[in-house]
Amino acid sequence: MLRFATYLAPSLYETYLYIARYVGAKVGHPTTLAVGQSLNEFAGAQVDVGFICGLPYVQMAGAPSCPVELLVSPILLGERYQNRPIYFSDVIVRRDSPYISFADLQGCLWAYNQKASHSGWYLVCYSLLERGKTLDYFGQLIETGSHQRSVSLVLEGQADATAIDSHVLDVFLARNRVEAAALRIIDMLGPSSIPPVVMKIRSRPAFCTPLQSTASYKSTTRITRIYGRYVREWKAPLLTRGFNNEPACQYLSDRPLDDVEDFVGGRVDEARGCV
Repeated sequence: MLRFATYLAPSLYETYLYIARYVGAKVGHPTTLAVGQSLNEFAGAQVDVGFICGLPYVQMAGAPSCPVELLVSPILLGERYQNRPIYFSDVIVRRDSPYISFADLQGCLWAYNQKASHSGWYLVCYSLLERGKTLDYFGQLIETGSHQRSVSLVLEGQADATAIDSHVLDVFLARNRVEAAALRIIDMLGPSSIPPVVMKIRSRPAFCTPLQSTASYKSTTRITRIYGRYVREWKAPLLTRGFNNEPACQYLSDRPLDDVEDFVGGRVDEARGCV
């Protein structure tokens, strides 16, 4: 049994389930897909392959006892993605909103999915840091629990703005034309290293070579099709050596996340470089 787990937005669960089944058919082993609860599941031998956020990956990769290795990363369609394994955090408002950029949002009602999110929380904190601001920049914060709920609050007028994983938003806007017409992207935060597919190090030997072969972009044309216009191709580790080259990921992966919490709470720690 080859055990997959997703640690990403639930809106793409069906896509990850298809991928798990497709890979299982190619390698000749049954597969399962669970919703991951903790990245410790890799070290605990509960997960073989995972869809995870880019920031936790680069943090794990820098640790001496990293339990995973990079298997493959999606390259999204769209000129802004530059044929690289990156994505953005799109700042959205209602179409009739007076806000036109992130710089206009002082005092707004800001929605975010959760504090464990790179695109919804830490990248926002990094963007505030770049501007010498703290969370007091926003008038009020609302934790929603998911990107989907954050979008809903903006549409319903219960929040002024939010930041959404650009991959998740691309899919949402394409699937929901009415809602798409009621929203406007006013800024892009990033880029960041895109959520990759990782494999547990020392996975059962019978799985390793078939997995790496199946996951290469040349053999995943059917997987690419289910993403439609969202994914250009999937690239193997050799082609993603620059995975951690994006400034936001470099900054955040080089510091304990508590440092970021210190910053966004408005505290200043010169020794840690927070301003």
